[in-house]
Amino acid sequence: MRSLSVRDILKALPHFKNEIDIINPANDVEVFAVLDAVGFDSRQGIKYIVANHRDMAKQDGVGYIATGEYNPDRKFNKFITVEDMIVIAGMTDISLGKELALLSGKKFVYKNEDEYDIGPKKRKPDPRYYSDEQLLEMGFTEGNDEEEYDDVDNSYEAITAQIETLQGVLDVVRKGV
Repeated sequence: MRSLSVRDILKALPHFKNEIDIINPANDVEVFAVLDAVGFDSRQGIKYIVANHRDMAKQDGVGYIATGEYNPDRKFNKFITVEDMIVIAGMTDISLGKELALLSGKKFVYKNEDEYDIGPKKRKPDPRYYSDEQLLEMGFTEGNDEEEYDDVDNSYEAITAQIETLQGVLDVVRKGV
């Protein structure tokens, strides 16, 4: 499934005033043409969802995202990532998709035998690895540090409220579609 921020679509259709114009069913023909041009298959339908996301300009915010299926035509490869190519390959040939996923490193695990043989004793200094003190100096932690999440709790409630409001607007605008 592909997704694209409606803020990005709005840049491709500057004559629309805002995101509400983009999600309006009356404008589906124009919007779907843009989505088709970047590799969506609008014949299988486009759905709008509300989420806190990042657009192509790397701006983070709550807004609408257009989601739909991939168009497997090779001319759209310039708009997709390697992971997307694996998904598309799996759409046409499941065994090819599985093999490509394996080749992409999803099953390979790096295991340093030297670190696992030591057990509970202190590791001997080895010039190939950083010492624990050096790792701490570089900003790595041992994973038991308590972090403050107060700002996350505050933004969570605000983001949730924004999502609920935009979902209500989406339901009203796309009612009956």
